[in-house]
Amino acid sequence: IKQLLRGRPVLVTGADGFVGSHLVDALLAFGAQVHVFIRASSSGMLHNLSHVRAQIKIHRGELTDVRAVAGALRALKSDGGKPVIFHLGAQSHVGESWGRPFETASTNILGTLNLLQSAVDLDLDLHSLDAAGSSEEYGNVLEEVKDHYRFDAHGGLILDERSPVNPQSPYAVAKLAADFLTRSFHRAYGIPAIVTRMFNNYGPRQNPRFVTPTIITQALSSDCVRLGYVPAKRDFCFVKDGAMGHVHAALFGAPGEVYVYGNGQSISILDWYQT
Repeated sequence: IKQLLRGRPVLVTGADGFVGSHLVDALLAFGAQVHVFIRASSSGMLHNLSHVRAQIKIHRGELTDVRAVAGALRALKSDGGKPVIFHLGAQSHVGESWGRPFETASTNILGTLNLLQSAVDLDLDLHSLDAAGSSEEYGNVLEEVKDHYRFDAHGGLILDERSPVNPQSPYAVAKLAADFLTRSFHRAYGIPAIVTRMFNNYGPRQNPRFVTPTIITQALSSDCVRLGYVPAKRDFCFVKDGAMGHVHAALFGAPGEVYVYGNGQSISILDWYQT
């Protein structure tokens, strides 16, 4: 991996977020020339990247602003070589997608389209483009096509690259649309793009709105931890492992394919809390 990334220009969208910041750390450790595309803010603060600010090239803007996106890609192209793009930028909270459906669709679909079309317009000679999808795209099991799913010996559901998709929220629908856009641009223009669908990440820097930091913060501040539907099962992947999954898929994945990964074992929220 070091030989493939040392000196190579890479761009990470959503780089100041939870997974994005850990991915940036990994890419810097491998010697890549790291560009980051993050939302503009009046303060100019970096929440999760302040410790590496001097080592990265920062581009600020909205994914919905095609000029800002194209500007970042021009800078990436000027570094020479065959760049890698990790597209993690998104409105990433399922619950918030119901309260902000227009922003979710605009950021996750139009933002992806702006990135793909700008790469085409600039004739960017990419090594690869990794578009981060989500396990949320699978939703609930569709009973009418249940025979298309895989189950283990104990009846546990196994979700893989060929499992039916059944998105259940504006977030999941927008992510699925971005997935199909990415693969369409691969077929139409030859962009060496892949899609990664990663299961639930946890670890340092995660927003407390998500279940693992919710459990931790409540446990530290209260005698009672309040959770929602605890029988629900999730596959929890440590964020540093998740970041390396992005690196491996981008460097070694076959263009046009989907790669699904996580810890590989589901656990109920109640058991996760009690662990």
